[in-house]
Amino acid sequence: VGGVNALRGGYDKALPYFEKSLAISTAIGNRKGEASTFGNIGGLYVEHGAYDEALVHYGKGLAINIAIGNRFGEAHTLNVIGDVLTRKKMFREARIQLERAFAIATEISALSEFPYITANLALLCEAEALELAGEDRTLKYAEAMRLLRDAIRMGGEQKLEKEVEKWQQDLERMRNA
Repeated sequence: VGGVNALRGGYDKALPYFEKSLAISTAIGNRKGEASTFGNIGGLYVEHGAYDEALVHYGKGLAINIAIGNRFGEAHTLNVIGDVLTRKKMFREARIQLERAFAIATEISALSEFPYITANLALLCEAEALELAGEDRTLKYAEAMRLLRDAIRMGGEQKLEKEVEKWQQDLERMRNA
């Protein structure tokens, strides 16, 4: 129910459902469910622009995924952490998390994660390019475009459409800040 509310834009309504899900997962010892729910809560905070709070929840989910050996969950969570760090203009830290996510996805052959990680790397390059000038900026944009093409070839069209739209809004806000 929390996911349905979140998709409909009812983030304030979604949070209590996710918190209830977290309590149930914890009570029955469903660690994977806990990690997933922490991720869902983190996503709600991202949608509200509360990036620090999102990172807290993603961090809790990441710790659980590592503890239970859920490598797919670990790669996925590192990817979303990298996305949030990019939005916070913490580019070096974002790249570290995204590269860790890509390495784990490669190690476990998590093909479904490649387009998402690659798209986030491309968006990181685009954000980095805005901080540069001249030839450095051009080269960074070229890297972003290469990564976007790679992500599209990997099947990430839907993610890219949604993310590029959000990023265009975020980048416009960055330019105007």
